[in-house]
Amino acid sequence: MSMRDLEQNAEGLKTRVKEKVKEAQEMRQEVEAFKAELSGMPGGLDAEIVSAIRESEEQGRQEAISDIDNVERQADQDQQEGQRVQSEVDSKIQENNTAAGKLESARGNKYGKGVEGAIRSIETNNAQGEQIKSGLEAAMQEAMSDLNTAKSGI
Repeated sequence: MSMRDLEQNAEGLKTRVKEKVKEAQEMRQEVEAFKAELSGMPGGLDAEIVSAIRESEEQGRQEAISDIDNVERQADQDQQEGQRVQSEVDSKIQENNTAAGKLESARGNKYGKGVEGAIRSIETNNAQGEQIKSGLEAAMQEAMSDLNTAKSGI
């Protein structure tokens, strides 16, 4: 895979994780709205109605937790994919460094100017790879933090 392919793959992963986190946050908001509706009901309800409300609230809570757990599992899978992409990027960077080392030894010959351009290109490619890796890492950390926040609010 080229760095461009890896970057596109990384962007896709970040987008999917952000969508899943957004879903979890929306679920949390729905649960909070439901709780607010229940707490705003007038007092004096008989025990059977109160029990039904509590059962409904618990069922909603369990469904929300289940949904968030599903999102968390998907985020874990996306994180594993992100780690795979990071490994591929590391491999590409290592290949680039090997190629740059070989080019460096040829710098003094008649093709020196072409070698200079190739080395600059490799260095740019490596910098792009490092950006991909750090972007993926930040997205994965943000997603897990958001999921934990959503989960703790239920």
